[in-house]
Amino acid sequence: LVGDGIAVTSGFLKGHNTYVSDGALLASAVGDVVRTNRLVRVRALKAAYVGAVGDVVVGRVVEVAQTRWRVDVNAKHEGVLMLSSVNLPGGAQRRRTAGDELEMRRLFRERDLISAEVHSVFHDGSISLHSRSLKYGLLRNGVLVEVPHTLVKRSKTHFLVLEQYEVGIVLGCNGYIFVHALQQQKQHVDGSGVTAGVGNDAELSDDVASATDDVARHQQQHILRERLLSTARAANAVRALASLFMPIYEQTITDVYDSSLSGATADDVGAMQHADERWRITRRAARHLDDAARA
Repeated sequence: LVGDGIAVTSGFLKGHNTYVSDGALLASAVGDVVRTNRLVRVRALKAAYVGAVGDVVVGRVVEVAQTRWRVDVNAKHEGVLMLSSVNLPGGAQRRRTAGDELEMRRLFRERDLISAEVHSVFHDGSISLHSRSLKYGLLRNGVLVEVPHTLVKRSKTHFLVLEQYEVGIVLGCNGYIFVHALQQQKQHVDGSGVTAGVGNDAELSDDVASATDDVARHQQQHILRERLLSTARAANAVRALASLFMPIYEQTITDVYDSSLSGATADDVGAMQHADERWRITRRAARHLDDAARA
């Protein structure tokens, strides 16, 4: 908390969100203490996202400009996705032409949700994105959950495939998390060839190659009720973790999801939003976090 003392050793270096008073190091923001060698700083929970090269982010297109898209990535400045930094339909590898500029809305429109990777960060904090890999692209048939970006744990992969629940999750390092029905996406690729932006590379390769219909590409598809409930349960699991400021990654999400299959939340997904139920379904995740801290 603000004004709380931070235990340090002699020779420490004062980092962000800290100050020295009467020889003691104090926090100037609410957050977690991060130590890097002698450097001590506080990572604020409510701070705006600051991009890092290689981060996986989820964003919403806010403007289609000449040769670029402007994307809301939960940062101080909007991210920029250049036309030269995306895959063309069919996976064509060539120079972008004036014709490609006229067809930009066939790829991404205003209000579209997309996944991308941070390519570079400029001195003013603005972010350049790219989506050249087939695992990035348009996100559809799911729900966006916004959480403090500091709660999203950086992992080897941020594209989770929870086959036991038929749910897929894209964990954006910027605090935007996209939850979608996994099985429906697979049927979609095989049936109508609409770009989903999630799944394995083989599926996406065929998907991008056949994504030539502008209307079909952006059209939401029908999802069975059972898969909708699984998607809603996974999204509520993420919200429950965020409400208690617990780290969000695959293990904690599955812990909360499994715990919600019993009790009052077994038949009522909406009950996961109640304060008392959130405490109950997050106990298992809390125990795993405690065990990991002791190890």
